[in-house]
Amino acid sequence: PYVPSIDKISPHFYGYDYISGARLSDLCDNRLWIEFFHLIDTMYLANIQDCDLEAFQNNCMQMYYGKTHERINSHTELNKLDAIKTINGYQVQPIQKLLDMVDWLKITQKAIPTILHGDLQPENVIYDTDNDRFVLIDWRDRFGDDLYVGDIYYDLSKLDHALLINGEVVRNHRYKVNIQNNAGEIEMHIRTNLMDARELLKKFCDNKGLDFKHIQLLTAITILNISSKHSNKEFNRFLFLYGKLLLTKAIIKDENNQKLNSTI
Repeated sequence: PYVPSIDKISPHFYGYDYISGARLSDLCDNRLWIEFFHLIDTMYLANIQDCDLEAFQNNCMQMYYGKTHERINSHTELNKLDAIKTINGYQVQPIQKLLDMVDWLKITQKAIPTILHGDLQPENVIYDTDNDRFVLIDWRDRFGDDLYVGDIYYDLSKLDHALLINGEVVRNHRYKVNIQNNAGEIEMHIRTNLMDARELLKKFCDNKGLDFKHIQLLTAITILNISSKHSNKEFNRFLFLYGKLLLTKAIIKDENNQKLNSTI
């Protein structure tokens, strides 16, 4: 019920009718954000799936461990960026050492099988103003080898990362990267409505027994995963350094760096 009617255009493309409305990322009304989290409750938590647990956890390992290592190793500036010793004054370890510290088995064991969107970032959520409903576009085609079932934490980390890194901000180049010797400095504009939404996301997780700290770990991994996928090399540098900084904080759990709003 949350997908627009799809028309096949060719063997490799599909389309759907234009929806009059606003992107979720542009909404400043907390009431509508709360309604969106109710949709997540209805779509995900009310539809926990029975599945082959071994196959599901193998898909999780493929999507988290396998994809992360493959994507990071493909980064064209990996050696240069990994030589940086501090990011915004915060001391960081080499990326492979950080990845070795991640408990990948625990990630798969915490996974909750649900019907998955796959890219639940708020620019893929349209608030249909004509019909007062949310519509989800640009669904991922599969999770590992599964066409339907994935980990709810995967989608929530996709949502969380896009609250920190908004597409409109990126398209307007409202971020900076400065590298001198072995020190990196990064900064980015953060939209206040999305920080408010992140507070609501945390409250939603607390109310539903979901682990927000686990989402923060996966958010760092998500950002690292996309740090080699853009044609804009400066943005790739920013993503790698930001993802590495957030992963360091998630692993080290320094009490001085546990603020929800994770400002850069």
